[in-house]
Amino acid sequence: SGQSLETIDLARYRLLLLMAMAIPISLLLGGIGGLVIANQALRPVDRIRRTAERINGGDLTERVPQPGTMDEIGLLAATFNQMIGRLQAAFDRQKQFTSDASHELRTPLAIMRGDIEIALRRERPGDEYKRVLTSALDEVVRLTRLVEDLLLLARADIGKVELQCRPMNLSLLCRDLIDYIAPLGRQHGVELSLRLPPGAQEEDLIVIADENRLRQLLLNLIGNAIKYTPAGGWVELSLDTDDQWILIRVRDNGSGIPAEDLPRIFDRFFRRSQAATESNIPGSGLGLAISKWIVESHGGTISVRSEPGEGTEITVRIK
Repeated sequence: SGQSLETIDLARYRLLLLMAMAIPISLLLGGIGGLVIANQALRPVDRIRRTAERINGGDLTERVPQPGTMDEIGLLAATFNQMIGRLQAAFDRQKQFTSDASHELRTPLAIMRGDIEIALRRERPGDEYKRVLTSALDEVVRLTRLVEDLLLLARADIGKVELQCRPMNLSLLCRDLIDYIAPLGRQHGVELSLRLPPGAQEEDLIVIADENRLRQLLLNLIGNAIKYTPAGGWVELSLDTDDQWILIRVRDNGSGIPAEDLPRIFDRFFRRSQAATESNIPGSGLGLAISKWIVESHGGTISVRSEPGEGTEITVRIK
């Protein structure tokens, strides 16, 4: 027997009507929900964008508020803050470097200007002009050395200094340097000595290094030790071996370094705190900074140990 399809058609019509109404509403609600979720998810990114805009205006103290969870956005915010922190530290160092360099350059220029202006105010004997020219020449030499040191550090910062490394005998270099700098030691009344490892053979002290840079390193360390060692004191240069390392030590029984100065002695332009009362001690505060760069560029390490009034020991480890 036949069966009416009216009921089935009515149910199908209602289903289609329901779907026709539900689908747009679902899409609308889904779109609104998606916008809300996307807005919540992208809000930290927008904060990072706004912070970056403020930093672009020169405010490196700005930091991105970090969300409570360390998801991808949290890690991005942390990484961004770390990057800005490094940029701020580098910028502060650059400003300090520029300020210190300007100060160091200003002093010899002021001395030369003062001497020359006084000499030109009236006629003077020939010996007086000779004295002024000699003083000016000394300041020019000081300026030249300072500018060369600044140029070296600036080029080193951007990786433009190439080392000419080749096998060299470190013990022979040390012997040569002690002979070379001995007159400076005698001038200051300081005894210099060299100590080599007991029973060490010459070939045991062969290193792959840039000889000119190592010479500069040792001259800086020994010259610095002589400057801060009073007459009647001593400075010792010694070589030792430790596993695969060669240890270069420069020891003295000079004035030593205050504990508060030790963390900063390799900073550029840093002068020991007692140097303020020792105005006769020359130097720009770049020698140890250059020494640290030379050691690290050879893959080595440099450390210092000191006691005020008892002396200082600087240890260099290279392979």
